[in-house]
Amino acid sequence: MSSSSEPDEDLRDVFKLLYADEKEEDWAFSDDEEPPSSISRDAEVEQVEEDIIQCIGGKYTKKRFFDALDSLISPVSAKKPRIYPSSPLQALARGLTITSSTPLPPLPPPELYAPFSPLPLLSRLRTFTYHSFPDLETPLDAVSLAKLGWICSSRTAVSCGHCKRIIDLASLFGITDAKLRKEVSRRLAGALGDKHTAACPWRVKQCPDDLLGRLRRTIHPPISSSLVVLAEGLQSDGVAEQTIRWSSPLSTEQSSHLQANLLRHSQRSTTQSSDAKETEPISPLAAVLALFAWYPYHPHGVSSHIDQESPASSTDIIHCRACQRRIGLWTFASPSSSTNRDGGTEKRVLNVYEEHLAWCPIREAQWWTESPLVRPPSEPTSAGVSKGWVKVSDKVERKKWRK
Repeated sequence: MSSSSEPDEDLRDVFKLLYADEKEEDWAFSDDEEPPSSISRDAEVEQVEEDIIQCIGGKYTKKRFFDALDSLISPVSAKKPRIYPSSPLQALARGLTITSSTPLPPLPPPELYAPFSPLPLLSRLRTFTYHSFPDLETPLDAVSLAKLGWICSSRTAVSCGHCKRIIDLASLFGITDAKLRKEVSRRLAGALGDKHTAACPWRVKQCPDDLLGRLRRTIHPPISSSLVVLAEGLQSDGVAEQTIRWSSPLSTEQSSHLQANLLRHSQRSTTQSSDAKETEPISPLAAVLALFAWYPYHPHGVSSHIDQESPASSTDIIHCRACQRRIGLWTFASPSSSTNRDGGTEKRVLNVYEEHLAWCPIREAQWWTESPLVRPPSEPTSAGVSKGWVKVSDKVERKKWRK
């Protein structure tokens, strides 16, 4: 009888490990104490063992303590290495650009909610074609609607691909007074963001104002390595040899500087290449068409980019790979090449800037004025390079974290 009232020896050992700093007598049963008879001995031992396991698991061990110290000393990578290659959208999110020799990646559906990505914006803008939606004045134009998440669903209506809300603008188009229609458009544009449903994410966050400029710099970077390939492609396909009347927003000096800079880069790349061959100088028309993102169009060939491996083929059609506007150059033939010089209608003039659609990112502000390609070419000297490095070093030394 006395043996059954004594605690189990294994249980006493466990208590010794957990409470080594306590006195053993504090946990020993006195002579006149007995364990509660309401709980069976086996059930009590199992419950205590379970509690002990949980208690031990929550305590720090020596190994876990040293691991915590090592984690403070050795740097741990915050991001895990990628197993799968990144998608084109993820690559563009990191600031990469698509040159003229690279095709555009497949565009996402216009219903996708991605307010900070340039390609989904282009996908929504392409729904506002020349024949599907009339050109409205700012702030109710295609760019403003696309930034707010709206896509063109009909000639007089826009819809949200996420919440399926539809806005009919037929009454706006029926206003004949231009001043009144502009005022109604301004008031309607201010409430377009709230026209989405309460659960639609476009109601909470829309596209930033500079997203159209990011889209232009992504699909048409104004760098010489990309523009030279495009200009040479236009020239090899016979586009620059067309006798047409054309104009551009560039001044005469800017056009000459652009041609000189592209020719200089072309000669440098030809000299550095192993199979160097004599190339024709870039014409002013080819340089201007390349700057404003016009590509040679081949109905049965590659037209979204310049394929340098394929043989050149003549064409008299140009197009923009952003707004997909196509132009036949025969409509801008010079009067000198026309059979009827005296009579007839006046020949059209190709404006390389205004021929893009109204929402095209190429028509986003006057971005070419900030390009160094329209400025006089300058040869960098060793003194200039060292002076530039000194300026960069001075800025770095002034940083607070350097002090």
